[in-house]
Amino acid sequence: MQGQISGSRSVRRGVPATKRLRAFRGARDGLAGEAHGGRSIDRHLVEAQVDGAGGGPRHGRRADLPRQPDVIVCGSDWIAQGLIIEAQAAGIRVPDQLAVTGFGNLRMAGDMRPTITSVDIDGGRIAREMMRVLRARAAGEEIERRIDVGFRIIARESA
Repeated sequence: MQGQISGSRSVRRGVPATKRLRAFRGARDGLAGEAHGGRSIDRHLVEAQVDGAGGGPRHGRRADLPRQPDVIVCGSDWIAQGLIIEAQAAGIRVPDQLAVTGFGNLRMAGDMRPTITSVDIDGGRIAREMMRVLRARAAGEEIERRIDVGFRIIARESA
């Protein structure tokens, strides 16, 4: 079973978080029933809240589930870090019992133990594209509505 943690309710209502959740669900549904590594993919999705004060997810809800997720996709590296810390405190071995991924490829993702598998986006490229679009708009030029800046998966120890 897979889980997804994307932040507090107010953050999840944001357009990027909503689009990521929709894409996550679509990808998961596309894999449902397929065998991967001898295991079939479930269609179940567990969403969790994040405690805004401490930054960590309320991991305790995982223990109350009838089936335990074996993969949790987090909306940020900070959330992944909090989840890993709470999982380890509960005696859950990451990644042996629970695989965790983050988003953002923050420096701490490589410093954490286990290191966090993360989605890396090129912030410099995003800034350059923004400046190019702003200059084009200021010059009265036609601008693209959508610019794909891509991403990379940084595979580390947590998944």
